[in-house]
Amino acid sequence: MVRGARLRGRGDDPLVAVSAADVERRLSMTIPKNVSDAERSSRMDRMRAMPHAASWPAYAGVLVDPTGRMWVEDYRTTYPAPDGWTAFDPSGRLIGRLVIPMPAAGARPLEVISFGVDEVLVRRSDSDGAAHLTIYPVVRAGNLMPTPSR
Repeated sequence: MVRGARLRGRGDDPLVAVSAADVERRLSMTIPKNVSDAERSSRMDRMRAMPHAASWPAYAGVLVDPTGRMWVEDYRTTYPAPDGWTAFDPSGRLIGRLVIPMPAAGARPLEVISFGVDEVLVRRSDSDGAAHLTIYPVVRAGNLMPTPSR
C-alpha cells in the first residue's frame, strides 16, 4: 500500500458491459484445442451456466515500485492487445503512462513482473516456451515522470 495515496480520476468512467459474444470468446479461450468437439461443447455448457460479471473490471492489477509510485494495469478486453500501465506518485497524482506493445503474430506477450526506479522487469518466453526475465529501461517522455529522489 502506498501511504497516503488515493486513486483519482477514472471514477466517473461509465461501466463497459460484457456482451454475450465477449463471454463466449473468453470461455472458449479456456478450453484446450486438443479436446473433442463433444468435450468442448460439454465444457462450454457448464461454463455458460455459471454467473459472469455484467461489466469489465476497471483494472487488471496494481504494483508499487521502490520509490512508492503505484502502477495500475489496464484491463484488456481483447487479446492480443497492448499492455497499458498508469503511474501515480505517492500522493496519488497521475504522472505517466507506459504501454508495452502488442506481441508480433505468433509471439507470446511480455508479462510485467515488477517496476524499479527507472526500469521494468518482464517475463518473456522464447519459441520453445522457456521463460526469461529481462529488464528494460522506462524511457520518460518530457517531464511527466521526473526521476524520483533516491
